[in-house]
Amino acid sequence: MCTKNCLLVASFLLLFFLPPLVLSASKQERKELLCAACVALVDEIEWGIEQVDPKKKIQVGSFRVDPDGEQKGSYQVPYARSETHLTELLENICSKMNTYALSTDPDSGKKSYVRTSSRKGEAVTLSNISMSSEVSDRLKHDCNSIVEEFEEELMDVFRTKDSTHEDEVCRRITGYCPSNRDEL
Repeated sequence: MCTKNCLLVASFLLLFFLPPLVLSASKQERKELLCAACVALVDEIEWGIEQVDPKKKIQVGSFRVDPDGEQKGSYQVPYARSETHLTELLENICSKMNTYALSTDPDSGKKSYVRTSSRKGEAVTLSNISMSSEVSDRLKHDCNSIVEEFEEELMDVFRTKDSTHEDEVCRRITGYCPSNRDEL
């Protein structure tokens, strides 16, 4: 039977050691959700770029007119990866996060965000998901935080056509995803 001192020591140990364990678990979950938000963000940006007509061009450069009335120093670039398009895309991208739900893998417990509707009207199969305003609000908040903190880096990365945007943004730039996705 435990005496008064024994209960006091046990209470102290619980108060001292339990919070770091709980905090550690919540830090791990937070990191996992930030990684999932980053992956969803990259997917939305890539899709937004793909939707632009490749023939669409935008005029950039100097818009000065010389004494003869000629405009020199301007040229055309593809609109899809232009600074103008990427800026417009990043300004509105997080509002699209309301089409996502939180999914938990039943075997590993790993969390990710999945689209709840198809972009092309196809049927979507959903399982092990959580849809709520809290989930949507958290994803939008995380998305906005990533865009705000890494806007210049995102612009630099998406100016180029590359198949490793997710690795570049979510692992190297933000550090939200581990180099091996199985680590989470």
